[in-house]
Amino acid sequence: MASPSAPLAPGNIPALYMGLSSFAGVYIVGFQIPADFANGHRKLQIAVNGIASPTGVVIPIIRADTRFRPVSA
Repeated sequence: MASPSAPLAPGNIPALYMGLSSFAGVYIVGFQIPADFANGHRKLQIAVNGIASPTGVVIPIIRADTRFRPVSA
């Protein structure tokens, strides 16, 4: 795994959905990454009412407009 680049800024990405999944003790958090984020691996930490998730979670960001590039001939 690539090393993470800059973390997502705190408070910049609000949750679109938070709720229980169909598995006991598992929660779902939905959010949308802003379109101007650059590709890279980003650290992710979620906080609700001052209680934060564990550190060390990394998510890959791959912009849709850079996913498939034609091969030059």
